[in-house]
Order: sequence, then structure tokens, then C-alpha cells
Amino acid sequence: MYYRLKDDYCLRGWELLPYAVVDSKMHRVHWLDKTKFDALTLCDGSVDFNLPLIHRAVRDSIQVSGERETQVLIQLAT
Repeated sequence: MYYRLKDDYCLRGWELLPYAVVDSKMHRVHWLDKTKFDALTLCDGSVDFNLPLIHRAVRDSIQVSGERETQVLIQLAT
């Protein structure tokens, strides 16, 4: 599966707050933990999350279908 961050969202970080994603449409910041931030950095549409190279924890943090936050931030890349 290939994923891509939706166009309205951008990964950001600041000196004391390194893991965030910014919703440019609503002008809001969503704070993330390092695992989710690292997983979202791979969501550029070119990384196959089914590869065994991708750690299971990273794959699971993206593929949790019941989690509203993840559904809002990413979409399947075609």
C-alpha cells in the first residue's frame, strides 16, 4: 500500500516542539508523537508499506483504519 499526506497538511517541527502536522486550510496544528511523525514522513506516495523493510509498528500506525486522525491526514496514493 502506498500512502500520501493530503494536500491540506504539511509536516512541521519547531525547536522545542519537533513533531507536528499543520492543517493549512483550517490553520491548526496537530501534535504527534515521534512514531507517528516518522510514519507520516514516509507517506509521500513512493514508499510501499507492505515491504518487510518497513517496521511493523510504523505500518500499524498508518494502517489503523478505525483511527479518525490517520484517515484525515492520509489518502491512498494511486
